[in-house]
Amino acid sequence: MTVTATLTELVGDAPEFLRGHWNRGPARFRADLPELITEREILDTVACGLLSWPYVTVVRDGVPARRDEVTVTRRVLNVTVPGFVHRRTVVEEFRGGATIELAHAEHWQPRIRAVVEGLAPAFGAEVAAAVRLTPAGAVEPAAHTGRAHAFVLQLAGETEWTAAGDPPLVPRPGEVLYLPHGRPRTATATGGTSLRVAITVEEPDTADIVAVLARTLVRRLQASEEAKLHHRLPAERKADWVRDEVARCCAELDLAAVLDAAVERRTSRS
Repeated sequence: MTVTATLTELVGDAPEFLRGHWNRGPARFRADLPELITEREILDTVACGLLSWPYVTVVRDGVPARRDEVTVTRRVLNVTVPGFVHRRTVVEEFRGGATIELAHAEHWQPRIRAVVEGLAPAFGAEVAAAVRLTPAGAVEPAAHTGRAHAFVLQLAGETEWTAAGDPPLVPRPGEVLYLPHGRPRTATATGGTSLRVAITVEEPDTADIVAVLARTLVRRLQASEEAKLHHRLPAERKADWVRDEVARCCAELDLAAVLDAAVERRTSRS
């Protein structure tokens, strides 16, 4: 099955969404969502035992299980390899009320990868996907931490999202809930087992951009003729040289390239 998803397919009028909703407040949209993943597929994936930490874990009351609680060590080609999911433990935790979380599903699930790749061009940011399968009635404090924007694709069941001072939001199957960054929210599975895919959009922060600029400047300084003689320069002359190079570097910057590098840096840190 071929799966595609663009911002327009999720929210309708993409320019209107960016003008009226992006970074402003939550919004719900009806979308023709493809069958990205099912509860049966998740349980079968866990049962096969090939996924490893941190791609799969369980979360109870908002607290992820420790690695040693849900994984085992195996011998693979005569090499000891830790981190394989402990199938029985994960399933028992789920039946006992814990959420199964599949992180960075775009790395290994082709249909979800297609959605992430379809959305990425709309944003200068890291775009990633996480799948959550939550038993009915289970509560997940800070299910949305507020660090990133999120498009929550509700595939089955219902999830009630709450934040202090805001009315609850309850997307139903086939709906997309947009949650802007900066506001933690609690999720409660209602209407049976809740299955959702959260597409997160995490923009570079100031530290990412400054790090890229600093790296660019250092490379520029190292390539200059003055760098070969900097140890002979008096401190005042050296300060003048660096100041002038900083000014020239900033004036000549390709801002699009800087943002691309900042996104790459953020992605490598996640």
